[in-house]
Amino acid sequence: MVKSEADVKKKLKTYKIDSIKNDFNGVKKITVEDYMNNWFYTVQKNELKPKSFDRQEATLKYQVYKYIGDIQIGSLGSLSSLSAGRFCTLPLRHFPSTVSTG
Repeated sequence: MVKSEADVKKKLKTYKIDSIKNDFNGVKKITVEDYMNNWFYTVQKNELKPKSFDRQEATLKYQVYKYIGDIQIGSLGSLSSLSAGRFCTLPLRHFPSTVSTG
């Protein structure tokens, strides 16, 4: 059966949306550290100069992973939910969108 171009585009769009949803379900179980390391070493490594790469690598290791590296992506909530536990030790400068300017 021959399908129209519109039917094929609609089917492709549905497929893309479904694959994104399914992929995100798998991502939810990965820790922040694993997810960010994958991104950092596959994308950023080729984009940054060596000194910038080293500096950002140290920042992730000592300032990000220290606080949230072992948390699964799916268990992270909005910034407003970060008021309990280890998150209360983070200065507000880490979350600029939570700082009121008025």
